[in-house]
Amino acid sequence: MVMKKQKYQKFHWKYIRPIDEKNYSGDFPETFRLEIKKNSQIIAEVNRFRGLIRLTAGLPDGSRFQSVISNGTIIREKDLRTGRFRDLENDFLFLKNELSSLPDTEVLRLIGGNYEVLTEFTGTIQKVYKKRSFETVGDLFNYFYHLPIRVFRKSSAYIRSFITLPGFWDIFDTAFCVAIGYGIYQINFNFLHAGLAACIGVLITGFTDMTIRNKSPYVLKLLFVMVPGIYVMYTGYMLH
Repeated sequence: MVMKKQKYQKFHWKYIRPIDEKNYSGDFPETFRLEIKKNSQIIAEVNRFRGLIRLTAGLPDGSRFQSVISNGTIIREKDLRTGRFRDLENDFLFLKNELSSLPDTEVLRLIGGNYEVLTEFTGTIQKVYKKRSFETVGDLFNYFYHLPIRVFRKSSAYIRSFITLPGFWDIFDTAFCVAIGYGIYQINFNFLHAGLAACIGVLITGFTDMTIRNKSPYVLKLLFVMVPGIYVMYTGYMLH
């Protein structure tokens, strides 16, 4: 039986250097670009002196997201399509093979092993396909030592979603749901029906955000309507 030689996917990065690096005033003087498929690319912008790297990915489905890493620590993750900060670990994990193929060990170390990206250029994609394993006690210790950092990063990304200013549709949806609840109450003077109508209305707007508007539901919009709506429903229930 003849064993066929296994093929590994090759990625071709293009390195772009500024025309006049001495007079360059931007934050990232070096750029690596990878064209994966049609309308799909990864851009890695690097500032070696400051230890910064900005990863930007655009996929064929129209999704675009960005991560800024400082000396191995993720300081910002942003969904460029919606303009909101959120946890992008799963999105970048999908591109870990492509990122690990970046032909510069120093740049890979700036990523710091985030998103399971290799910290050393191997010259082949063969070593990218490996699962996390704890070969020594030190590996296990390092995993749990950095666990609070990962939890803090995810929670901070979630908290930043509250800080983001609402868009036009978020304000419109909130006013619309409040108007529905108030209108129902003016018709039958029933708190239970009014609160229920407002809650159903905001859930529908959240579903509309995800399916039609192609954006994540605004958390504060949901809370601003749901919390008072549930309280009004409870009041109506107690009155009956």
